[in-house]
Amino acid sequence: GGSGVDNGKIIVGKRCLLSGIRGDLKGRDLCVPSEMCLQVLPLRQGVGGFVCLCFGVNDGIKEATTLYGMDINQVLERSGLTASDLWDESIPSSRQTLWNAKLNPIMMCADEDMKWPEPELNFSFLEWIQSLRDDVQLDASALQGLRQWKESKRIAVCDIRECVDSEAEAKYRSTISSVEVHQLNLTTDCLLGQKHEPCSFGHLAGVCKLNAFKDNPVLKRTLKALDNVCFQAVDEG
Repeated sequence: GGSGVDNGKIIVGKRCLLSGIRGDLKGRDLCVPSEMCLQVLPLRQGVGGFVCLCFGVNDGIKEATTLYGMDINQVLERSGLTASDLWDESIPSSRQTLWNAKLNPIMMCADEDMKWPEPELNFSFLEWIQSLRDDVQLDASALQGLRQWKESKRIAVCDIRECVDSEAEAKYRSTISSVEVHQLNLTTDCLLGQKHEPCSFGHLAGVCKLNAFKDNPVLKRTLKALDNVCFQAVDEG
């Protein structure tokens, strides 16, 4: 919920939860592996940018058994990461959990002031996670994403509350109405399911009345939803 990307496609696996994805996608399309949670939150001035939280839907946040839906030891072994890449030395192994692991990269905008609240965000770091989930060897692109993730400034979930700009996030979410989200979900289900039901775009009435077509986020999200329907339909044959 509360997601709206203007440029680039979002290819989502099964049983995923996405929240706060916004603005323009930099580079390749955003591919989210099945059974993953992905949330983007703005950070306060002084920290800057956005933080991206990424976990498997069944990962235990207060333990360190699985990561991205895989055995955490397997993730470390196949990626070449070590415990020191995830936890500060001050945290003993007996207290190491996903809650205090530095897993969540900060994504900076090319020009934060110009782009806000429509930033250009780069999710290419997810490619190495996708490769691990697909059980394939990390290719050059995935290795580059792994290096990008490792070199990025990352914060733990336990520290996010002090860094997140809650006011900015509330303002962003206020621009996306529940009616709009509900209607786009119904339209997507209707078209992909080839159901003989009417598809209403009544939530666009205000946009049409104001003749505010250019760079209108509501219209952009509607067109993006239809574009994703076409892409998924072609992809599934």
